[in-house]
Amino acid sequence: MGAKPSKPATESATLRRVTKLSEILGSLSTIVSSVVLMAALAVVFSLGVREALRDAIVMDPIEMPKDVVELGYSPQVFTSRLEDARRKIEADAKTSLKRRQLVTAWTQTNFDIPGAGFSVKAAIGFARQALGFSEKHIGGDATRDGKDFVLVLRGPGAAGDEPVRVRAAGIDELAQRGAEAIVKIVEPYVLAAYYYDLEEPDAAFKTTLELIAYCLEHAPAADDRRAYDLWGQVLAKKDDTAGAIAKYQKALSLEPKDAFAHNEWGTILVDENKPDEAIEHYKRALAISPDDVSIISSNICNALNVAGRHEEALAKCNDAIAADPKYASAYHNAGVALENLKRFDEAVEHYRKARTLGPKLKPPCVGWSNALKGLGRNATTDAAYQSLCGTSS
Repeated sequence: MGAKPSKPATESATLRRVTKLSEILGSLSTIVSSVVLMAALAVVFSLGVREALRDAIVMDPIEMPKDVVELGYSPQVFTSRLEDARRKIEADAKTSLKRRQLVTAWTQTNFDIPGAGFSVKAAIGFARQALGFSEKHIGGDATRDGKDFVLVLRGPGAAGDEPVRVRAAGIDELAQRGAEAIVKIVEPYVLAAYYYDLEEPDAAFKTTLELIAYCLEHAPAADDRRAYDLWGQVLAKKDDTAGAIAKYQKALSLEPKDAFAHNEWGTILVDENKPDEAIEHYKRALAISPDDVSIISSNICNALNVAGRHEEALAKCNDAIAADPKYASAYHNAGVALENLKRFDEAVEHYRKARTLGPKLKPPCVGWSNALKGLGRNATTDAAYQSLCGTSS
């Protein structure tokens, strides 16, 4: 019968097992830590690439008067109001211009990288500097002047770093005017496009023209052709077609692949009863910007109608409708082609669709009324016409 193991031997074996388990757990801990670190570095890399590979414009907190801070408008709160107003201006400006990045200082990506001894913000700053990208800051302060507020902004304006002063009677007005000043500093063309829509109803365009001139003097050269495009639009609205064409020509000299300039030039030529020349410009625009097939094909359709080539016009309008079934003008132009082809029933349906999709468009009502006459019917007694057009004809 064998002897039992001694107690010290048993304790030694147990100790070895505990030690081994500790080593395993230590290895697992190292692996988990490595995984966490790698995940963190992956996040850093993702955020870093996104933020480093761009010129950064940082909005620093705006210093506010003490009594205003006590009302709840701390530097961060007011700066957030500025940023909200700025974003709305950019959203309302009808332009496809790729926006320059502007972020508030406290929302910049930042946390300490485990075991690295530096933060994400520091790493991004180093990468941006190494790659030749800049980081510019806009900041300033608001003070009281009697009953008014005065906001002084200091930042990377294209004309230099001279402060920009904005005066307003209240906080809301100060935020709006301050936001406009920031957009002018950062992207003056966007502010010009924003004011174009504001001033279009009375066609005065005073502020728009001032901003266009500012763009051409101060904005990056890449924005010059857009400024000339917008200038052309303004002149076209003022019925200065020769001046508008000259601006589109200037835009095309700066960027030959300016689809917008070709398209707008074509529209002027249609109005001047030069449809064949217009079609050539529309075709160039379509070749440059095939994604705009609905708008440009509809414009070609309109030019072909003016030229009396209604079968070809209808085919182009069908292309436009196929590309965008909700584009009202394409249905109207198709209605014009169908009306001229004496296909009045179809013309009525296309005019009805155009008015349904574009309730403010008046031309479809005129065409609809004419097509009803072609069918021997009266628009004043047609229920469908009355429901959508009423007395718009």
